[in-house]
Amino acid sequence: HEVHIEKSFYVAAHEVTFAQFRRFVSATRYKTQAEDSKILGQGFDSAKRDMSRPPRSPYTWRNTGFEQNDNSPVVNVSWHDAVAYCRWLSDEDGRAFRLPTEAEWEYVCRAGTETAYHWGNSLRRLSGRENFADQSLKLAVRETCPMWKHCESWNDRYTFTAPVGAFRPNAFGLYDMHGNVAEWCEDFYVEDRYLKLAGFRALDGKQRVYRGGSFFDAADTARSAKRRAMAPDVPLANIGFRVVMELK
Repeated sequence: HEVHIEKSFYVAAHEVTFAQFRRFVSATRYKTQAEDSKILGQGFDSAKRDMSRPPRSPYTWRNTGFEQNDNSPVVNVSWHDAVAYCRWLSDEDGRAFRLPTEAEWEYVCRAGTETAYHWGNSLRRLSGRENFADQSLKLAVRETCPMWKHCESWNDRYTFTAPVGAFRPNAFGLYDMHGNVAEWCEDFYVEDRYLKLAGFRALDGKQRVYRGGSFFDAADTARSAKRRAMAPDVPLANIGFRVVMELK
């Protein structure tokens, strides 16, 4: 499925960090959907040793059940929260910021390659390249956790999120494209997208696309071409975002 990127753009080298999102919240007093009592956040329950979304969930971007610092990628933000951040950043900066389309996301993830990952096709070369579900996570979760049996054989020293830029960049100088946290894209999800014309853009739908793998995903789910979807009002503890800046 050949896609042409028709307009030039800049893309952030890192996922939006906890500190960057906190600045947005401080400036606007914005409340994320996970801070709305009707929308439940997700987090790691250390007692149950698994991801949890309990009734009256205490989990938000501020509280994920695992340690986050200023350089951690922000998580527990819905698609709507990510879009609100982009609008605020556009107003603050005077330039147009938004989420990447999934075509843009895949283009910058591949960084000129045609392989499953930007370094090649081999799963054996993944160790130390991205933050995936690994032995450190396996020690933290219980055996009945769905991810327990899918954890990779190595230990990257990060049980949950890693500081942005902790692993090697791709050829475009972009970090964490395959791992750390998955990332929201602008598009509505269309299951048979690749059966449609390259320029097709869905104008409505019930789900939005998110791309990339995370600390809670097996490495084989993080291929450049892997597409996944989620309702835009659902915050997850392993999904964040990065921004694109449009060029005039």
